[in-house]
Amino acid sequence: MHICLQKESLAKMKGIKNRKGFFKRIPMAAELLIGECLYFGAGVLIILTVTGFFFRESMIPWLLGFLEGVLAAVAIMIHMAISVEDSVSMQENEALKHTRIKYIVRIVFVVVVFLLIVFLKLGDIGAALFGLMALKVSAYLQPFTHKIYQKFIREGR
Repeated sequence: MHICLQKESLAKMKGIKNRKGFFKRIPMAAELLIGECLYFGAGVLIILTVTGFFFRESMIPWLLGFLEGVLAAVAIMIHMAISVEDSVSMQENEALKHTRIKYIVRIVFVVVVFLLIVFLKLGDIGAALFGLMALKVSAYLQPFTHKIYQKFIREGR
């Protein structure tokens, strides 16, 4: 295993890209994506039910804001997975600097997305915040989605 890690780090230093797919390199990302999709499905059902009963005219902004929040959560998850994968192959001080910069990039991304939603009236900001929580919910669901994902991988579906 140690030799394999050395080959991978040498390949990265030489500029050779890893040809494996993103979800094969980082299987936890697939599990988190499954959790985010489950959260999105449950959220859409709740929004349709609640707004369908009480606020018929405000259903579209809620759905749009929720979708934007979940898409932002997916983008953050992918960015976070890639930045963690990159920082593992670095020296400690370089990895800390890299991780901090990538964290700031993610925070700026969220602020820009929320400002666009507010100023361009692209949806409901509260629903977008609930959509962004997909990242947290998927992290809590990850042990459950890991079992399901491993079952499908072993069976070859």
